[in-house]
Amino acid sequence: MNLTIDIGNSNTKISRFENNIFIDSFIVVNEHDILQLTQNEINNNYIKSIIICSVKDNIPQSILSLAQTVQNLIVFSHKNIIPIVNLYSSPETLGLDRLCSAVGAYLLFPNCNCLIIDAGTAITFDLLNFKGEYLGGSISPGLTTRYKALAHFTKKLPELSYNEEFSFPGNNTNNSIHAGVQYGILYETEGYINNLEKEYSDLHVIVTGGDINFFERNLKKTIFAQPNLVAIGLHRILEINEKNF
Repeated sequence: MNLTIDIGNSNTKISRFENNIFIDSFIVVNEHDILQLTQNEINNNYIKSIIICSVKDNIPQSILSLAQTVQNLIVFSHKNIIPIVNLYSSPETLGLDRLCSAVGAYLLFPNCNCLIIDAGTAITFDLLNFKGEYLGGSISPGLTTRYKALAHFTKKLPELSYNEEFSFPGNNTNNSIHAGVQYGILYETEGYINNLEKEYSDLHVIVTGGDINFFERNLKKTIFAQPNLVAIGLHRILEINEKNF
């Protein structure tokens, strides 16, 4: 059995794979919980390899010390071998989670054009062509981030959270904020898809991330929802690199 540890901006996702098949995952929010859950897995199951992907600058030493208890521990970086071609003009600056998502998309939809939408603290849009070339994408504020930003950068607007119950046109401040945030994201996303479909035939749209349900419920486009896309890509990278460990 192998573990992938995806350390994001808001939380950490630990996923289990057995015989290259995704088993399940767990969400934790702090270093102590990461260490405890991972150590429990090592104690109760035969964990051969662990791969860690982090969007933060430093990985706690306590987590890195897990290398003493497993056969392989890999900290994913731009130096690792990946099964796609990264055509970003500054490849070393591309977020590792975005790269993992692209690898996951390539594994699920080989030889296809893919738009990958990762909806979390930020919403990233990434394009992978049928040749397995990562072409780049865009980054915009996520659902919760937009709500927080309106309150933070204004004096009178309240800080709201996601709520499906609102009217459009907004007939009060709350409804106007909900409409602006939610429809803004949906129109933005549908605009990306409509434009890319003109250039890339048979475009597969894959959605992942913490706000995946928002897109599933509201996006009026055919999408493939895969909440474990980063983990799937990360495990594929583990498979390739543990042979050279």
